[in-house]
Amino acid sequence: MIGVVVWSSAAKLKAVIWCEDQGALAYLHGRDNVVGGSAWPEAGDMVELESEVRSDLRHAFNVRIVTERKFVELPGILRDAGAEPAARRPALKVVSSQENPVQRKEARPQGAALVSLSAGSRRG
Repeated sequence: MIGVVVWSSAAKLKAVIWCEDQGALAYLHGRDNVVGGSAWPEAGDMVELESEVRSDLRHAFNVRIVTERKFVELPGILRDAGAEPAARRPALKVVSSQENPVQRKEARPQGAALVSLSAGSRRG
């Protein structure tokens, strides 16, 4: 699998990798998981890796740097992406709900809940 390192600490021998499958982030820990004694992966490096989930955490192993510093802007883009858009989009909230609505002519699965949504402005 291919991934991009979004955070790295050479001093602690740890890194976080965003994987191409868009699944959970993969955590790299220890030089034994880096192939061929190559340099420690840094933020923005494209890497090839294998991963497995152990104790609800996705671990990276057999990590090999494919291209150094290919996506150096990615960590900043991801960090900034969470802050700005949420403030601009309207908040959706449930304003009413019925567990067993009166059936209309159009078919609705029995027991389906009828929910009304309201788009209001977000206030801090």
